[in-house]
Amino acid sequence: MILGGIRTIRGFDDESIFASSFILGTIEYRFILDENSNLFAFSQAMYYDKSLYNTNMNDTPYSFGAGINFQTGAGIFSVSYSLGSQLNNPILLRTAKLHFGFVNYF
Repeated sequence: MILGGIRTIRGFDDESIFASSFILGTIEYRFILDENSNLFAFSQAMYYDKSLYNTNMNDTPYSFGAGINFQTGAGIFSVSYSLGSQLNNPILLRTAKLHFGFVNYF
């Protein structure tokens, strides 16, 4: 499985984490603005295991951040700013990620 990005664990590049198995937990607090619009703050943690050519690797990356979902005429647009850490590396502002998403309802 290829993980990372807005669909799995925010704060990391899309398709930057390769795993054989994983478990992901998310805590998200939302301040509702409208039916499909909200401000949110989140924290995510994941444990993954990667088995490849008789070698095993595991890690527990985590991320946190904030964002907004807002409804437009074409659908729901999402923007989130997040920071993440993996492999015991420190959290650095220069490695922050800005994720954009769009859900179209018709």
